[in-house]
Amino acid sequence: MRQMLDRADRQLKRSELLLDYRRINWRHVAAPRIYEGFNAVFRVAREIGFPFQFQLDHVQTPNEEVIQLRASKTYVGVVNRKEHAPWEPAYPHTDRKVLEEGGELVASQSSTGHVFFLVTPRRSERSTPSETELILMGPLDPNDVTPGVVRKATRRYLVLLKATSSIGGDSLGCSDWLLYQWTYTFELRAKYDLVRSAVGLKNEWLKASVTAVIAILAGFVLAKYGIKSS
Repeated sequence: MRQMLDRADRQLKRSELLLDYRRINWRHVAAPRIYEGFNAVFRVAREIGFPFQFQLDHVQTPNEEVIQLRASKTYVGVVNRKEHAPWEPAYPHTDRKVLEEGGELVASQSSTGHVFFLVTPRRSERSTPSETELILMGPLDPNDVTPGVVRKATRRYLVLLKATSSIGGDSLGCSDWLLYQWTYTFELRAKYDLVRSAVGLKNEWLKASVTAVIAILAGFVLAKYGIKSS
C-alpha cells in the first residue's frame, strides 16, 4: 500500500508542477504573444478603413484568462418593416434596420493551463449559422503558441469572418474557400464526432465503406497467396 501511495504521490506532484509551469508560461509567453497579434489586427484595421472595426478585450481572471477580438455590428442593408393601422396615415409603417453581429476570435486559457482558440461566425436575423462556436485549435501548451500559431488562428478567423458575413460572399478566393470548408468539416468537435462514429460504426456510409475495404483486402489476399475456395 505504501508503495502505491508513494508512486501516486510522485505522479501528482509532477502533474501539479507541470500545471504551474503551463500557467506561468501562459502569463509570460502565450498571453503577450496573443495580445500582440490580436492588437495588430485591431490597429491595422483602423488604419486601412476595414469594413469591420474591432474591439480588443483582455479578461484577466486568475488562471482562466480570455483575450478576445470582436468585430463591430454592421447594417446589412435590409429592414424589418412593421405596417401600421389604416387610421395612422402619418406613419404608415416603421422600419427597423437589420444588424449583423458576432465574429469573435477568442484565445482562452483553460483551468488546466492549456490554450484554446475559438471563433464565432457572423449572424443576423437573415443569417443564422448552424454552428455558434468553432474550436480552431487546442488544447495547446502555452509554449507551443508561437507567433506563427497566432497568425494561423488569425487567418482562419478572417476567412470565417468574410465567409459568414452578408457582405463577404464574393470575397473568398479559392484558397480561402478551401480553408473555410476545411475549418468547418474538421473543426475539433467535428473530429471527435467523426472518431466516435468510426469507433461505433454508427454511420451507414462508413459501415458500407469498411465492408468494401474488407472485401478488397480479402480479394487481394486470395489473389496473392492463391487460396481457392472449395
